[in-house]
Amino acid sequence: MFNPQARWDRPLPNDVQFPGEPVDVVVSCKQAGFFPLWFFFHGVKHVIKNVQLTWQENKGREEFHLFSVCDELNNRYTLCCSRQSLRWRVIADGD
Repeated sequence: MFNPQARWDRPLPNDVQFPGEPVDVVVSCKQAGFFPLWFFFHGVKHVIKNVQLTWQENKGREEFHLFSVCDELNNRYTLCCSRQSLRWRVIADGD
């Protein structure tokens, strides 16, 4: 059966699929992957105290890495990184 959503000539999804504010993130790269260390959000530097959860989601052929993090003030944020564009966004915050 023909599935028009499976066509290779359709536009690729992009990181706009995860709405949120673009942020600058500093990451640590290790054999197990990469993890955010700190990020700027609303002009404030947030040092990440711990990464509580990581997961991946696919939208079409694009892969997103998501991180539930807690900063030094115990604020929770969900950071999303597009593997294709390497752009980071805050898609949820605990404020």
